[in-house]
Amino acid sequence: MSAFSWQRERRHAERSGQSGRMAALVEERQAAAARATGTDSQRADALLDALGETRLASLRAGRAEGSGIARLTDRARHLFTVALFGLFAVGLMLAMAAGTGLFRSLRALDATSGEARLSTGLIANAVHATDAANSVQIGRGPEGASLVLAEYLESGTYETRFYLYNGQVVQEYAPAEAAYGPAGATPVVDSSTFEITFDAELGLLSVATDAGTVEVALRCEQGGVL
Repeated sequence: MSAFSWQRERRHAERSGQSGRMAALVEERQAAAARATGTDSQRADALLDALGETRLASLRAGRAEGSGIARLTDRARHLFTVALFGLFAVGLMLAMAAGTGLFRSLRALDATSGEARLSTGLIANAVHATDAANSVQIGRGPEGASLVLAEYLESGTYETRFYLYNGQVVQEYAPAEAAYGPAGATPVVDSSTFEITFDAELGLLSVATDAGTVEVALRCEQGGVL
């Protein structure tokens, strides 16, 4: 081989080596660029995934908070309803208790008034029944004045006596000559007083007890109080 041919082959080999190195360098740069592009893409995907997870967590937190607020609102409404019902029930019970107490008071007052009317009515009816000459008299009982209503019968004279004894106005029916016997008398009404007055000008008899005062106009002109 001539020196010229050897030099030419050498130059060709050098050129081939340089081309190979250039190709290898290009491939290496392309690979690096591909790796860099892949890394950037992966980073972008990771960033998007992180953003998506953050948004999802925020939505879940918002839903949980809204659900908690809704539960608190429902509980508050339930407690308000229960409290309102309890207040209404208590008010109703108080009203019923007050109404019951008022009814009992009215019943007691009515019973007292009825008893007073009964006692004074009994005395008035007894006076009317014996409104005759010398039949209405004022006597003397164990504890003060007595109202004596005399009946003149064929069998004798009998008296209906009203007088005060041991904190009660009592009624006794006995012969005129008999002594007062309060042990066998009938209670008419509880009273600490028993007062009898007679207005001769008006012919008006008044009997006063703790239950009230009864007034009776004597109809018989010859009737009177002895």
